[in-house]
Amino acid sequence: MSKIHVATKDGNRFEYELDELDTLWREGTISREALYWREGMSDWLPLQDLLDEPPQSKGSSSFQFVKDPRALTQLLVAMLWVSLGFEVISIISESMQIALLERIYTASESEIAANDTRQQMIGIGYLVVFIVTAIVFLKWIYRANLNARQFTSKKMDFTPGWSIGYYFIPFMNLYKPYQAMREIWQVSEAPGDWENVKVSPILAWWWGLWIISNVIGQIIFRIPEGESVQDFINAGYVSLFSSIIGIPLCLLAIQLVRRITKKQELLVEG
Repeated sequence: MSKIHVATKDGNRFEYELDELDTLWREGTISREALYWREGMSDWLPLQDLLDEPPQSKGSSSFQFVKDPRALTQLLVAMLWVSLGFEVISIISESMQIALLERIYTASESEIAANDTRQQMIGIGYLVVFIVTAIVFLKWIYRANLNARQFTSKKMDFTPGWSIGYYFIPFMNLYKPYQAMREIWQVSEAPGDWENVKVSPILAWWWGLWIISNVIGQIIFRIPEGESVQDFINAGYVSLFSSIIGIPLCLLAIQLVRRITKKQELLVEG
């Protein structure tokens, strides 16, 4: 297949394969005012005429992935199960620490040292797993949005970049990421009429628990160093509650990513 020549308003010219060009177009990387030409054409035409069409009209009888999400989904689900495992371990360890603190005056130095070592190791492991899972989750969101934009001819409100970028903007990160995920769900279920799709309650529960988890995390971060044993015990109960919330949060996230990926698979497989 011959390459497509693209001319932008500022005079720059580029060459792309159709799939590559379509991806860049749906990401918003290429100006909507660009023109295109390829072998056999007598004149340059608006690029929008070529790309703002339903996937079927581009020479395909079915929907196609821009990037297949299935392997990434499997990795993400695995990481979410690992995260859930760490939540369970944290609950057990935090409960053991609270029990130790309640009898701190009779505990031996070896018990205290063993508790501190255990808590530090779990804390480090938890942090590593959280970072890796977060990176994989954001990559999955980007890919799910990218594929969704390929499935529909209608303009979506969120680009792949902003669907993850809003997680890092204060105040907007309280609702924009939820809206972006809801849009991915809707388009993945009914690309032609996605605005009228009602999403599953799973989405709202997942986001609600995510907000609660983050609020608790901020409380833990801002708790001053305890001046008494009771202060440490109270902090332990807050951490314990955070880990308890983390279990249904992981389970809902697993269901969410599996169901969206399945919806996209069904579109591609016809």
